[in-house]
Amino acid sequence: MNCLDFDEKGWCYTGGENGSIYVWSEVETVKKLVIHLFGITAINIIGNFLYTGAKDQKIAIVSLETFKLTRLINVK
Repeated sequence: MNCLDFDEKGWCYTGGENGSIYVWSEVETVKKLVIHLFGITAINIIGNFLYTGAKDQKIAIVSLETFKLTRLINVK
């Protein structure tokens, strides 16, 4: 795990070296999202969206309502 953030409900979102985002409840892993090709270095929740940055030089925006990628931005 490289980084983490919590939402309003207390769920934890972690970014891994494998490029995946893990969503945790109090008792278990709820979801695994494969978004990036390389390690996630930053994660932040703003409103209903999860923002991540990774070593693949991309910023991902994920909807927390659907857990779907809404935008992937190249920052090269």
